[in-house]
Amino acid sequence: MSPDSQAKHEAGRSLTRGLTAQRLAFQRALASGMPRAGWKIGLNVPDVQARFGLDGPLVGWLDGHRVIASGAEYAAREGCRPHVEAELALRLGAAVALVAQRLAEVGETLQAGDLILSGSYTIPLPLAPGETVTADFGALGRVSVTLAR
Repeated sequence: MSPDSQAKHEAGRSLTRGLTAQRLAFQRALASGMPRAGWKIGLNVPDVQARFGLDGPLVGWLDGHRVIASGAEYAAREGCRPHVEAELALRLGAAVALVAQRLAEVGETLQAGDLILSGSYTIPLPLAPGETVTADFGALGRVSVTLAR
């Protein structure tokens, strides 16, 4: 096996181990009362995936306790340095193949109503207490959040 092939094989095994650990943490969080929210796609650009030796994007679960409505005020913990990114969120009526495939690798499935964050369209922007940020997605709508003082 060539060094490149070996590195990709190891990255794939590490990704599966990470997804498996993440699934277990997700199941524990659900069992302890966390509302199911959905999933986040990360590293969804093929060039970035190639740099990390990945064969596809990463997928991570969303903490249902941390989902906030557009226009809401968010109170960050003391010492926290929040940043924001604009992302499209899709509410599922049926499975999205890309996320469904990654989750199936570790025995997890999408459910109707799951939220899927598609990946960022901007670099993370710092947000200071009292500031409001709005993302305008044209015909799809706008979302905003204010960082509490």
